[in-house]
Amino acid sequence: HVVLTDKQTHDSAYQSIGDNGPANFQMEVFAGTYDVEFHGYNRDYQRVVPEQKTIVHKGCMQAVSCSGSYDDISGTWEVEFLNSAWNPNGWMTLIIEQDGNSISGIYTSPVSYIGSGEIGDGQIDGHTVFFTVSFAQTGTVLMDATLTGPCTMFGFADVSGGYDSDFIAVRQ
Repeated sequence: HVVLTDKQTHDSAYQSIGDNGPANFQMEVFAGTYDVEFHGYNRDYQRVVPEQKTIVHKGCMQAVSCSGSYDDISGTWEVEFLNSAWNPNGWMTLIIEQDGNSISGIYTSPVSYIGSGEIGDGQIDGHTVFFTVSFAQTGTVLMDATLTGPCTMFGFADVSGGYDSDFIAVRQ
């Protein structure tokens, strides 16, 4: 299958390309930015070839107009985890509240291994942001990020169990 995953909605579209020989496919999707993957294994149809997921193209999150500032990161942020083991569903929404150098708030994700909860131990120091979340499956995750603009941050999620991941967050 060829799989297109919308960067904004996280919805996926699947297209079969056949089981052998050269492949052609055509599909219509809504306007947007997509990750494109090839999945070479489907338990419903075959068990000969091992599971394979190949990222063919990684789309960039769409830029949004934003009137945010470095001084106050309060607001809603969409986070995408970049570790391929998390995709196509590795994302969550942060709702951040800033009071001086302290940050708090909540995170939500429909993804079962992430879940929802409170942002803990949050601090901002210049353009550096630190906080913790507690994922449903792995427990406490240390999130360490740098504001790369008033509406974007790039960081690292230190996750127990070997699922550490870089992430990008965009203020909505």
